[in-house]
Amino acid sequence: MPIIDKKDASDVEARIGRVFGATGSGERSVELRRLFVEILGFEGVIEVERPLHPSSSFIKLPETTAIIASAEDVRVAYVDLSLTDLTSNRVRLSEASDVARQLEEDLGGDVLLVFTNKHNDQLHFIWPEFTGHRPTLRRIVVERDLPMRTAVQQLSNLYWRWRETQNLVKALDLAFNVEAVTTAFFREYRSVFDAAKDLVSCNV
Repeated sequence: MPIIDKKDASDVEARIGRVFGATGSGERSVELRRLFVEILGFEGVIEVERPLHPSSSFIKLPETTAIIASAEDVRVAYVDLSLTDLTSNRVRLSEASDVARQLEEDLGGDVLLVFTNKHNDQLHFIWPEFTGHRPTLRRIVVERDLPMRTAVQQLSNLYWRWRETQNLVKALDLAFNVEAVTTAFFREYRSVFDAAKDLVSCNV
């Protein structure tokens, strides 16, 4: 799946860079809100804090999450794990599932989660789907100083898929469809491999 609009992709990448460059949770929250509002077309929400209550002592969550944007019946919630006493630098399934479940019960409707990890060098965009007791979590992960082409592609295309389908939930499902991204990657990889093989065969 190619990038639909290269300028949008460049804007998404620049804004993600600003999130990583932000100092402090409040500044990261502002930069994330700008990503969703100024680039992806969501409506801004002046931070609405929602309390978080871990469901067990093994789950470490900050005291609150901030609702930073919304559109249609989807809210975007930012969860900053640097505000916890987690020793791990990972965004664990247990924390993400707990937040998804709490917000679904508390707010109703759909919620798109954005986590930063303990050291603030990863962004996890998580789209939960509630089909059973535990939510299925599909995620797009961006790491500081690592290539982010796939993540930028999926996020920048979200705006255009939303305009095309007139349905944000459907556009989010498309953006978080990892199988489609993987298939497209291997299709592109195969064509490059075949072209390289043909070149080698011609020169032998």
